[in-house]
Amino acid sequence: MTEFVATARDRLGSLRWRVWTQSDRSALEKCIREHGLEREVVIGSASPEALAPSVTVGDAGLSFIKQCLSKTASSPTKIGEYLAAGLPVIASSGIGDVDDVIGEARAGVIVTGPTTMAYVKAVDEAVALIRDPDTGARCRLVAREYFDLEGVGWARYRKLYSELVG
Repeated sequence: MTEFVATARDRLGSLRWRVWTQSDRSALEKCIREHGLEREVVIGSASPEALAPSVTVGDAGLSFIKQCLSKTASSPTKIGEYLAAGLPVIASSGIGDVDDVIGEARAGVIVTGPTTMAYVKAVDEAVALIRDPDTGARCRLVAREYFDLEGVGWARYRKLYSELVG
């Protein structure tokens, strides 16, 4: 993510990256220093209750997850949270059905690989989405259609369990 953010900063001239984590920050802080991002990055932590309002101050959400077998069937919670906040998502490819969900709805950008060319393309696409006045509404709609716990998750689980139990 730090390589992507450094590329975005170079492309855009300036930016602000807010990171919320409960984990050890030392590796992230080292990467931030290595990419000269100390002035652009704010690292903090927040309770789940405090995090939701904090997310809405951004222009986009980042979700970079390393591809591996177990992640091909996962659904990152933070993507649904970003979308529900009306933020387009910039996500790494190959994680669950995120490529299809985000791409088809124009609710975010899929980064096709860890290369400068892929990062520049993703930055340009993200800027276009951020400038589109309909993006926030599209993102919230995608969150309701794909990630809503009550309307989607519970209903699908109940149906599956009913079929299994007979």
